[in-house]
Amino acid sequence: MERQTNRTIKIWTTTYHEPRVLAALTGESMSAALERLVMQERERLEQEQQRKGVVPTDQHAQFRSAVRTVLTILLDESSNSNDQVKRATDILLGLPVPMPQGVSRSLSDVESASPLYVAGLDGLPTTTEYVPEQAEGSLTAEEVAIMLRAQRGE
Repeated sequence: MERQTNRTIKIWTTTYHEPRVLAALTGESMSAALERLVMQERERLEQEQQRKGVVPTDQHAQFRSAVRTVLTILLDESSNSNDQVKRATDILLGLPVPMPQGVSRSLSDVESASPLYVAGLDGLPTTTEYVPEQAEGSLTAEEVAIMLRAQRGE
């Protein structure tokens, strides 16, 4: 197991007692107990964000980083322009695009903008477009959003 390094953090004196008690009760170090609590809370928040359809903050950071990379590629005068465009396009098409909070599109916008595809045996989308059978009824906005997120691999 890799040895973890420690860093001193500030904590309120009124809060300090609780992690000590928790560590004593679980047999963990205070650092391990704190790490576990932080990871559990992050997972809870990410699940809540996903349920609400909010784009996680690190996805925004990933998007900004990709845009910087793409700009660097496109501004590189020593590369072949066709190669630059292909590399930049591959990066951008592989990204989930963050949507600002509070922006929602109507079901007709979502359906017309992004076709849904039937999944193959490997679970990846095929080239066969998904069309619901009449007996199924039309898809709700939430169902379309869930399917689009699954299709993008989120």
